[in-house]
Amino acid sequence: MFGRPPLWLVSPLHPERSGLSLYTERLASALSAHARVRVYTTTPHPRRPRGARVRSLRRLRRGGPLLFCLGNNPRHVEAWGALARLGGDALLHDATQHWLYEALAAEGRVSEALASDVPEEPRNPLAGQEVMVRDLLGRAGRVFVHTHYGRGLLAQVAPDIHVEVVPFGFPPLDPGPARRDPPLIASFGGLKGGLVLADALPAIVRRVPEVRLRFIGRFDEPTRVEMYRRCAVTGVGDRLEMTGWVDEDHYRHHLHEATLSVQLRMASHGEMSGAVADCLSAGLPTVVSALGGFAELPDTAVHHMEPGLPAAEAAEEISRLLLEPRRLEALRAGALAHAAEHSFQHAAAALWNRLSATPAPSARTRTGSLVAPGDPT
Repeated sequence: MFGRPPLWLVSPLHPERSGLSLYTERLASALSAHARVRVYTTTPHPRRPRGARVRSLRRLRRGGPLLFCLGNNPRHVEAWGALARLGGDALLHDATQHWLYEALAAEGRVSEALASDVPEEPRNPLAGQEVMVRDLLGRAGRVFVHTHYGRGLLAQVAPDIHVEVVPFGFPPLDPGPARRDPPLIASFGGLKGGLVLADALPAIVRRVPEVRLRFIGRFDEPTRVEMYRRCAVTGVGDRLEMTGWVDEDHYRHHLHEATLSVQLRMASHGEMSGAVADCLSAGLPTVVSALGGFAELPDTAVHHMEPGLPAAEAAEEISRLLLEPRRLEALRAGALAHAAEHSFQHAAAALWNRLSATPAPSARTRTGSLVAPGDPT
């Protein structure tokens, strides 16, 4: 056991309500087959990943091999600040960080929070975050993303920074029943593309009379009110359900109860989706927008829908899928096959191979490389 080299991760952990927290928990457990893993976190009372140790981020000091797992979320600001101070490798779940930057700029805290001389551009967060990302990633060693689209976005912002694509981990297979009646359309992980689905629902009901629509994930109260208003006006208010955030057991129940998952995006920030991975691992036929990292998923595993379709065309495409059991069964089989091939064990092995390789020529020399001896704390 003690012959394995150390690896320190920095990330939120469960029970923080962030897709990154659960992803890192699963990744840390899989990485423990290759290294002695320690996760530094700001999450109060975190759940410990199997095979790993957990410490408060306040206890992190320079000296160990560091991998920062970073998301586009103001709650991750302490991790970005630690990267600025200490250096380390970076795994970006989003290539753009405009939500993080916008929240900090609104409070005038960009330079203070990130230990970085970044101009305050609260009126133009997309431009401001480019300066922030370029500055902070310039302090990193290796930089990893999960999609080729994300690597392309970073190349536009920071062309001199070496960025590598590593596989995205899918959870263990947990297939639900092959056919669900009455048909239920579900969307997981928030309300991305939710208004399109709400507007499409009346036309879907006309084609598939017993269909229901359910959203599982975070949403704000004004959005909830607007969703129900739109459906009520068109006479399908009784077909809509919005659960809000649910625990893991109820989340699994919703995955197994649904007939079809529809995960639409209006734009991509270079991310892959944990919610889509959950759907595929459950064998749930899934519709995704054909953009960003979603476009990189194979047609055998998901059904790609053109982004920005009007509600009427989206309704026609979704209805057609619901009425084609053979297509649904093919998507189910393809989803399970893709998830099995891209497990967290596969993702961890690929990431570890990159981390333990000779640093990229463009990566700056820093304390804390993987050749550093021992675990000093």
